[in-house]
Amino acid sequence: MAENLRYEVPTGNSAFYENNPNSKYGRLYTWAGAVGKTNDECGFGHLCELSGRVQGACPTGWHLPSREELEMLVAAVGDTSDAGTKLKSKSGWDSEGNGTDEFGFSMVPAGYIGLDETDIPSAALKMSKIFITCF
Repeated sequence: MAENLRYEVPTGNSAFYENNPNSKYGRLYTWAGAVGKTNDECGFGHLCELSGRVQGACPTGWHLPSREELEMLVAAVGDTSDAGTKLKSKSGWDSEGNGTDEFGFSMVPAGYIGLDETDIPSAALKMSKIFITCF
């Protein structure tokens, strides 16, 4: 898959970056949206049981990577100390955080969905950036 996801999950737990459908960043997903669940099933404060391959926000034939698949990706490009740098795009990251993109993975920063503080604690709001990829 050579582009960012734009799949609108049926649960509605996604939004375009800056509400722009043409954004190079594609859609942003809540955790529940990324795994294809509702907030009542997997939202903040709910224990979320996942098993097997999870398609979630991925197109047909693709799935969210398992822990084992992510560990294999990291091992294939180096180790946990440098995998992020090798997989990140050469531009677009804040605070001199650009990568080398040695493998053409071109991981771009995604941002976060601005939830109000009644949904999640403000500390969690500030840390709501997650990276999602499909295998």
